[in-house]
Formats: sequence, C-alpha cells, structure tokens
Amino acid sequence: MHLYIYQVFREPRPKADWSTETNFINNPELMPYADYVSGSVDRNTALHVLGERLERHGFGTLSGSAFTLAPDAAQRYLKNRFEVFRKALDALNKVTEAQFIHSYQHVEGLFSDLHSDFSNPYSDYVMVADELPVPFDQFIRMAEPGVPFYIGSIMDCHY
Repeated sequence: MHLYIYQVFREPRPKADWSTETNFINNPELMPYADYVSGSVDRNTALHVLGERLERHGFGTLSGSAFTLAPDAAQRYLKNRFEVFRKALDALNKVTEAQFIHSYQHVEGLFSDLHSDFSNPYSDYVMVADELPVPFDQFIRMAEPGVPFYIGSIMDCHY
C-alpha cells in the first residue's frame, strides 16, 4: 500500500528546509511501520490528489502549494467514523474476564480495531515542519481551520 507524507509549514519555506527520504532512513522511528519512504514522487500528481480530496469532500481548498481547511473539516471528515468507533468500543467493553485472561489475540485485535477506528494508520500522513508525521485523522482534528498550510516535501510511503 502506498500513501503520501505531506510536510507542511505555517509559512512558505525554501526547499533546503524540506525533509528528505534521508531523514526517514536515518530515523526509522518516524514511520516505524513503513517498509520504505521515498522522495521520488510526482509532486503535481500528489498535489492534485490532495486538492481533489479536500474539495470533493468539502474539507478545504488547495491553491498552488498551500491548502486551507474549512471550518467544519474535522466534522465532515470524521462524521461517519464515530458510530464505527462506538461499535468497536462496545465490543471491547463486552470482553469477559475469561477472554481477558485466555484470549490474548482476540482482545488485542479489539484494541487494534478501536485504535484504527479512532485514527486510521493507513491513510496519508502530515508532518508539521519537523514534527513526527501523524495520520491525516490526527492532523485534521488538531489543525486550525482557515490557516494556510504551505506544502514542503511530499514523500511516498510504502506499507
């Protein structure tokens, strides 16, 4: 599976400030589940994919190499996920003491489902400046709507 890692800044930054695949090779903990991270990306295609996703779902707009999130971007992005999250939480809540003690893989799977339903680790990632990359789910929950995010490097991540 391939996904993009978008590095974003609060103001435009020169290319010399952008992260490269070397940052990930030298720091594998940045994307611990990745088989590899590559800087060989068709930037125009990656920007098009992001812009189309933002506009199609009403999450925001892309202008050149910067995007702005809509005021209700998080609500729109996550609106159908809450019920799925609640079902995963209910399934975990129904674990019996016997399952807790003897069914390690079953209970661990329930935890994994709950975590994935909260923050999908198999989506695009956003890296604010030089911070750790986070799933788009986490970014959209924390990002300030209406503020432009300037895209620096875009990398391909393979799981």
